[in-house]
Amino acid sequence: MMTMQKPLVLPSPGRIDMIPDWLQDRVRMERINQVLYKKTGLATDAEVCCYLIVASHKAALDDTYPNILLYLRESELGKAGSKIDVGAPDSLNENEQGCLRELKDYLWDLTERAYEMRKTRKPHPSLDRAQ
Repeated sequence: MMTMQKPLVLPSPGRIDMIPDWLQDRVRMERINQVLYKKTGLATDAEVCCYLIVASHKAALDDTYPNILLYLRESELGKAGSKIDVGAPDSLNENEQGCLRELKDYLWDLTERAYEMRKTRKPHPSLDRAQ
């Protein structure tokens, strides 16, 4: 159940406003599926999509990542019941698949660390007091 409690890691903290509601819903659904099917250890496609959306607004993405972003966005839109043809590739080449796998592993590690920090963090006397 820990998977459901982990934060969504973005390259610019606090930029959740850049992520459409339908994609945030996809993150929740994919995390539920991770728990149900015991497939943990890698970030989900929706989490990678969120990360790349924010990263693309922060700076230009390296050559491989725009295709990954377009592919994942189109795939997640389809799973959410919509389809917009934005010229997304139908599949990823071997190099792009390798980069996607590395990014999923990287994001999983970041969420694990963020979750552990959140659990062990000492409460701030002013910010964390009971309302």
